[in-house]
Formats: sequence, structure tokens, C-alpha cells
Amino acid sequence: MNPLNKSVWMHVWNVYTFSSRQVFELTKPPDTPILIPVLFVCIVPVLILWVLLPIFYLIVGVNAMAGSYIPAELVEFKFSSIPYLVLFVPVTIVGLFVCVVLLGTYFFIIGRCFHIDILWEHWLGFTAWINIPMLLTVVGSSLLSVWGHATNPSLFFFFSIIVIFIILPLVWTVVLCVQGLRIWTDKGMSFCVRISLIPYFLYAVSTIPELIHLGTGAL
Repeated sequence: MNPLNKSVWMHVWNVYTFSSRQVFELTKPPDTPILIPVLFVCIVPVLILWVLLPIFYLIVGVNAMAGSYIPAELVEFKFSSIPYLVLFVPVTIVGLFVCVVLLGTYFFIIGRCFHIDILWEHWLGFTAWINIPMLLTVVGSSLLSVWGHATNPSLFFFFSIIVIFIILPLVWTVVLCVQGLRIWTDKGMSFCVRISLIPYFLYAVSTIPELIHLGTGAL
């Protein structure tokens, strides 16, 4: 029996440590935990937005403003916000799940093209495991939203958040992806790096305009 199945939650946190290699060795198909890591990366971001945003805005002392990409209902909670939140939570979870499915399908297609015999559902679990560090980007988005509405926004704070909560998790996830692919597929470093960079390069390119807009709009 795969020892990972006995304590999956504990090994979720191991992804944030130097024990990540052990996690990928234990999660090799056919013993890949899928449900818990997928639920983790789909539900925790919603909880982060729902809990942290009101706290951040309260600390800074600002209210939700027009033009913010963060829904005002998450910042200024009222009883009238309940219907919105009831809709927001499942829609956001489904949206995140779709992203996991698309990325898992990408790895599955690549695997088929290179005769890697790994089932689609195992790639789904793989995608969830490697994207655990990306939860930090949700914290970064919350902090950037607050920063954009501060009275005197600090450029040092802006770049610090980007480095710590955007760039670092992205690089971390790519490293995990390369490491996991090498363990799961026994392919060379060059192959794994190329396969890992493609989706996250596209993600970075799509994120840059939003960050530039946020930075220029607040200064």
C-alpha cells in the first residue's frame, strides 16, 4: 500500500519543503492521490479571497473602489452580498477545476505523443500537486488589490509582492513540474524543462499586462 495514502494532507505541505521529491516518488501512478490535492488547489484560493481580503482592506482602512478586479462583495460584506457569494464560491471553484483539467489534459496529450503510458486522471493529480505553490499568488493578488487602493502606494511594496507572491511561486511550480516529470517519465532534463515552461510561460505573459495596468494606475 502506498504510504502516501495514509497521510495525504501531511504530504500536501511537503510540497512546500525540500521533501517534494519524495512526494513525487510516492505519487507515481498507479498510486496517485487525486481527490484531495485537486480539492485543495480549487477550494483554498476561494477561502483565501473570502477571508484575507476583508482583513487586508480593514487594516489599510480603505473600501472597495470602482474599477477593482476584486469583487466588492468580498470586501464589504453585507447581507445583500450573500446571494453573490453563494454564486461566487461554486463558480470560482469550477473555474479553477477547469484550469486544472486543461493543464492535466496538456500533460496527457504530451504523454501520448511521446508514448508515456500514464492515465489522464493521474495527470490530473500531477497537475494539482505541482500547482500547490501557486496558491501564494492568490495572497499576492489580494495584497496588490489593497496596495492599489492605498493612499500612498509604495513601489517597494509593489515589487516585493510581485517577487515574493507572483514570481517565486511561479518559478517554484515550474521547478516542481520539471522534478515531477523527470521522476514520473524518466525523461531527460531538457525535455522536462521544455514541457514545463510552455504553459507557465503563457500564464506569465497573460499576467504581465494586468500587473502593468495595476502598477501604472495606482501611481
